[in-house]
Amino acid sequence: MFIVYNNNMKPEELIRHFGSVEKAAAGVGVTPGAVYQWLTAGEIPSLRQSDIEVRTAYKLKSDFTTRRVKQSIKESRKRGA
Repeated sequence: MFIVYNNNMKPEELIRHFGSVEKAAAGVGVTPGAVYQWLTAGEIPSLRQSDIEVRTAYKLKSDFTTRRVKQSIKESRKRGA
C-alpha cells in the first residue's frame, strides 16, 4: 500500500480549524504524533482527507472534492451555463 498526498488540504489548516495539534488529533481520531508527521511532511494523506472533510462538516475540503468542483465549473463553462 502506498499513501498519496495532495497539495490542497494542509496540516496547518487542520490545526487552525481545531485550535491546537492535540485538539486536531482528537477531532479527527489520530494521535498528536500523526499530526506532527503531517506537519513535517507538509501534507495530509489523501485517504485520511475524506474522513477529515466529514469530521469538519466539510469546512476543510479534500483534494478529491476540490478537483471535482473545479472540473464541474470547467464543464459548466464549456456548456455555456
